[in-house]
Amino acid sequence: QSQMQTQLIKIPDRIAPFLKVEKCNDFPEDRYFKTREHSKIIQEVLMRRKTFSEMNLLGVPLLNTTLLYGPTGTGKTTFCRYIAYKLNIPFVYINFATLVDIGNSGQTARNLCEIFNLIQDMECVFTLDELDCVAVNREKDDANINGGELRRITISLMQLLDDYERRKVNSIVMGCTNRPEDVDAALRNRFRLKKQIGRITVEEKKAYIRQYIGSIKCMAGGYGPITLDQSNLDEYCLRGSTLSMRDMDADIKAALIRWIESGHKQFILERIRDVDMA
Repeated sequence: QSQMQTQLIKIPDRIAPFLKVEKCNDFPEDRYFKTREHSKIIQEVLMRRKTFSEMNLLGVPLLNTTLLYGPTGTGKTTFCRYIAYKLNIPFVYINFATLVDIGNSGQTARNLCEIFNLIQDMECVFTLDELDCVAVNREKDDANINGGELRRITISLMQLLDDYERRKVNSIVMGCTNRPEDVDAALRNRFRLKKQIGRITVEEKKAYIRQYIGSIKCMAGGYGPITLDQSNLDEYCLRGSTLSMRDMDADIKAALIRWIESGHKQFILERIRDVDMA
């Protein structure tokens, strides 16, 4: 049913640049790396889904909301996609960095209202990304830009979330931000779970790379598995102490390109920025 709902939704042209609706049935689970902490958060989100559904049946409406925060590139949006994949429901995504239109008074709030109305009957993982771009602290001067437009957008977003709760919307709403301290406190309180997605450790980086390489279907190409050089793996992970999952994904793909172009002889990990600057 959820897949049919995804196909039935027609996104109006004016909000299509801000809104993405997709199935996640092709999510690459075999290469998706979860730390122990990630697994705990996933279980808590899934458990809350069952609990809140029962609360709604009891006549005590609650909206299933989670705020993910942490440095850029740590996989917060991918985490939301994974939840949608595990539940076999659509992934709906708003990027507030592109939605906000300060120069057009009231248009962002109207677009938000249209988006919420569009998907209110759809069971999905509704992801609000770059939340700090819109949900500003109303006590700060930034909230007064363009006659208080950001303040009005923040209030509209809170009202829409409250309305979702009253209507017993059965979606999971997940906010993502790199700067939780910049998000208005009243809006933060609309998210019942607040979970940090931090950078992974050196040993977790090694486990991630091994899992990624192990998921590559080398036999389908007619050659044996990729061999990781342990000293290269150790040096790469130790040197890249601030590497994000996004950085590592790019480096692995670059190493795969070099491996293919060398005739499948050697797989060596290097930091792309280091190579570009050499």
